Amino acid sequence: MLESNHSITPQWMSQDCLAWSKRINNGFDEVLMPIATSNVTKYDYKGIIKALHDKGITGLRFDDERDGLKAGLPAQAMFAEALGRVPCGALGMSLTIHLDMVAPMVHQLGNTRQLKDILHHALRGRFLFSHAVTEPNAGSDIRMMKTTAVKKGDEWIINGTKKMISLAPIADYHFVLATVEGKAPPFNMVAFLIPKHAPGVVVGPLQRTLGNQACPVADIEFHNAKVSDSLRLGQAGMGFILQMQQFVQERILSSLRANEMAKSCLSEIIKHLKAREVAGKPIAQIDSIRHRIAHLTAELYQSQSATYVAMGRWINDDDYDSLSATCKLLSSRLAKQVTREAMQLGGVGHYQNASVFSGYFRDARLLSISTGSDEMMLKSIASSEQY
Repeated sequence: MLESNHSITPQWMSQDCLAWSKRINNGFDEVLMPIATSNVTKYDYKGIIKALHDKGITGLRFDDERDGLKAGLPAQAMFAEALGRVPCGALGMSLTIHLDMVAPMVHQLGNTRQLKDILHHALRGRFLFSHAVTEPNAGSDIRMMKTTAVKKGDEWIINGTKKMISLAPIADYHFVLATVEGKAPPFNMVAFLIPKHAPGVVVGPLQRTLGNQACPVADIEFHNAKVSDSLRLGQAGMGFILQMQQFVQERILSSLRANEMAKSCLSEIIKHLKAREVAGKPIAQIDSIRHRIAHLTAELYQSQSATYVAMGRWINDDDYDSLSATCKLLSSRLAKQVTREAMQLGGVGHYQNASVFSGYFRDARLLSISTGSDEMMLKSIASSEQY
């Protein structure tokens, strides 16, 4: 009989963290799971965030003076893992963008107005963030960005295009990174929170994606868009530093989510094969299948271990830059490998019809793109290690 028992407890896991994990899981069971297992294809993300806030699980790592719960990074790690267990990549992607990509940067560097008038409401589901950084011919390599920002009095004039931006069609504020002419890298970028109705901001038509289809995607164009300096996030010229710091941290949270997706999918594989055994249906090459599952389980242990070490370094304020890229590479490749195996072991019907395996397969495709492609992770590792 096939068995599944792949679990690792990180050293930074405390009793408080376990209590938060239980609270998060209960909240997700009540709020997210009914949505994830329904046939609905268009989600009310503001309503979802409001419901999570009412459960007391938004703003986990923020201090209480800035609308946070002061639960710390370990609780945020539990949030990321729980998202990975929700069988809907669109929910994981969207909530990660809003709560774990943009909100932390606003919390860290936001001025009084941004904290009171924007973040406060965003954590309660009244506003929704998009993360508008990716560009044509640049992807997520922000060093290649072409979008520009020119200061004129108390305003900035923004020109450029952001490509395939998740949540763009429904976001109230776009986090936007632009280059400042006349300044040398890496101090040549500025970050903004740009309202959706700012003059010169044009959100393109909805674009279809292979996975995460309930997370709406569109391009955003800026045609001499006028943005008040009060909506600048952090110091002008420090945008690149801000974004790279966020990327490094988000890779760890993304890895936690990807590992849990792979773990959940692996459990579904075993459940499917056990059901066939109980039903008396012969399974061809069962020994080979056992070996493949054992190999995937070992890969999962490896990816989980590396990610937990990276998370521990982040919690303890140690160096984790290079390790975060390694975790992102391992976890995204693992998720793709496990979901590909699931499709093969599930049979031809899973390629033709909607199923739990085909859902995992589609959603895992984008894990290697969000917060940096596999190629970018390899480039980052090589740079860190001075290859």
